[in-house]
Formats: sequence, C-alpha cells, structure tokens
Amino acid sequence: MNNIKRLFLLVSIITMSVAFLAGDLFAESKKSSARETKPAPGQPKVGMIDFLTLIVFHPSMQYYSFENNTFIRPLQEGVPATELLGRIRERQEKFVIMQKTRNDEIGKLKQELETIESELNKIRVKASREQSAINLKYTEEYTKLTADRDRKECTDQYHKQLLKLDEDFYLEKKKFEDRKSEIVKSINENFSKLQEINYLNSNDSKDFLNEIIDEINCAICEVAVEKKLVCVMNSNFVSGFIQPESLSSRPSENSSNAIASESSRTAETTKNADYSSIIECIDDIDSGTAADIENKKNTLNVNCIRLFQRRIEAAKLFAGKGNLSQMVVWGGEDITIEVLGRLLKKHSVGAGKIRIISDAVGKLLNPQIQKTEPSTYHSAPPFVPVPSNEVSK
Repeated sequence: MNNIKRLFLLVSIITMSVAFLAGDLFAESKKSSARETKPAPGQPKVGMIDFLTLIVFHPSMQYYSFENNTFIRPLQEGVPATELLGRIRERQEKFVIMQKTRNDEIGKLKQELETIESELNKIRVKASREQSAINLKYTEEYTKLTADRDRKECTDQYHKQLLKLDEDFYLEKKKFEDRKSEIVKSINENFSKLQEINYLNSNDSKDFLNEIIDEINCAICEVAVEKKLVCVMNSNFVSGFIQPESLSSRPSENSSNAIASESSRTAETTKNADYSSIIECIDDIDSGTAADIENKKNTLNVNCIRLFQRRIEAAKLFAGKGNLSQMVVWGGEDITIEVLGRLLKKHSVGAGKIRIISDAVGKLLNPQIQKTEPSTYHSAPPFVPVPSNEVSK
C-alpha cells in the first residue's frame, strides 16, 4: 500500500512540473509572437484607409442628395448663419414660383403628346386594315391562277404593295415620332431648369465630386508623408469588374422609357430640395444651454451612424471614381507588366511579342498612359507624387 501511495505522489509531482513548464513555454511563445508582429524601428510601414468613409464624411458631401443622385448647389462658406438661411429660403421661394410656371408649360406639352399618340394609333389601324385588304386580294387572285408565271407575277405584285405600304407607314410614323421626341426633350428641359434652382447639373456634379476626391487624395498624401509610410492601401476598394451606377442615372431622352416616365411626371410632383442636413451643419454645436448642447451632440452621433451606413450606397454610386477602385491608393509599384513579361519569356514567347503585349496591357490597365515601356511601367497616384527619398526619411 505504501508503494502505491509513493507512486501516486511521484506521478502527481511530475504532472504538476510538466504543467508549469508548459505554461511558461506558452507565455514565452506569446511574448515572442507579439515581438515578431510589432514592426522594428525604421521598418517600412504600410498605411490603411477606408476610402468610402472618407467620401461620406467629407464636409462637401453634405450637399449630396442620395435620393436625387446629384449635388445640391453649394452655399458660400464663411458667411453668417442668418445669411445662409436667407439664401436657402430664396431658393425655395423661387422654386415654388417657377414650379407653377413650368407645370403650365409641361401640361401643354403633355396634351400635344396625347394628340400625337392618338394620331399614331390611327395610322397603325389604317396600315393594319390596308394590309388585311392586300392579303385578302392576293389570296383570292392567287387561287384563281394556274400558270406558274402568272402566280409569280401575282406574288411579285403582292410584295411590292406590302413594301409600299410599309414605306408609307414608316414615313408617316417617323414624322410623329420625331415630334414626340422633341416634346419629351422640352419636358426634360423644363424639369432640368426647375431642378437647377437647387441642384447642380450632371456635368457640374461630376466636377464637384472630382474636387472632393482630389481633396481626399491630397490629405492621404500629406498624412502618408508625415507618417513616413511606403504606401497606403484602401481597405474597402471596389473591384473594377463591378459595374458602377452612373452619377446621373436618368434614362435617355429618346428612349421609350423616358417618354413613359416624363409623360407621368408633373412639376407639382417635383419636390423642393431638402436642406435639413445642411442647416444642421450651420448650427454651432457648442452654443446654447447645456441641454441644447447635449441634444446637438446626440444628434451628431446619430447622423454619424446614418452616414456610415450609407457607405454601401456610396460604393454603388462612386465605383470607378478616384481611388475607390484601387487597392493601393498611394505609393507602391505596380509590377504586373514585369511579372507578365517574365511569364511570357518562361514560355518561350519572342521578345518582340513580349514588348507589344506588355505595351498593350499597360495601356489597358492604365488608359492615361499613352506609351508604356515594360521596364518603366508604374501605377502613378492621381495626385502629385512624393519622391521616395522623402518617404524614407
């Protein structure tokens, strides 16, 4: 019995010793791992950004209307709040006045559209009846004929009549369709003039967005240089294979969808611009009573959550714009062409072919580069690049 007790005690001591040793080794392993993941002093560092967050939180994005897919006309910065509110009020009052005038004009155009549709229906019915009469006459005459030559002449005459009917119908229809397109264009212009009281047009919206992206790029460049980063990567880049939605996604003026949509629109249904988010930004968050300040802070936090959740909408709308479709947004070197050249050479592709393929692929990867040599192709950032010696300082 004593031997059994001694054996049990010995096993217990050995087990505890192994456990303590394993614990020490695990703790040391964690420390070693932590030391390895921490960059050594002077080691090149890579920066990360969330480009969508930078877009939706850019101050000028307060003017972007996700509902209308365009920008509200920016207000002048640095003027008193009362003056800004006065300008907003002027725009909204002007909109209400012009809304009635435009609605009267659009109403007259729509009446003309209805008249044209009625005329088009008449010529369609007329053409259908004439074709039925031609078909009936041909059938009656053809069945009475026995000679092949007579039947051929009858059929040729029948086809000529159908061709003439088709040409006449096309010319008459085209006259009405052309006028219909002109009316739809006029309706579009009326809506555009009404919208441009509050909103930028399509071209100005694109220019304004490009200014925002340029500012973001410059800020990325400045911070990257200050932090001595070798490159900056976008944590939520959008692949170039995703089809971006157009900044101005309205249908073509001459399409049937455009005609259908414009005929159902009125100036009365076109809403005045929503300036609520802009007015919120005008108000100073540190002014007012303690309760007012607390309420403003809570509202700002809620708005931050709302904006952050709109990054998915921004990804769809702005895919392909600026750095959103780039994984590396600053610095770095694109070695695609060099790697391609090496692969082609490995598979015994001739030097002449490699040069042509590399040049062609380089232009396809970056259309802004007109002529690219395989040995010097790099992806340049869209803003003024910083020399590598400045980054490594």
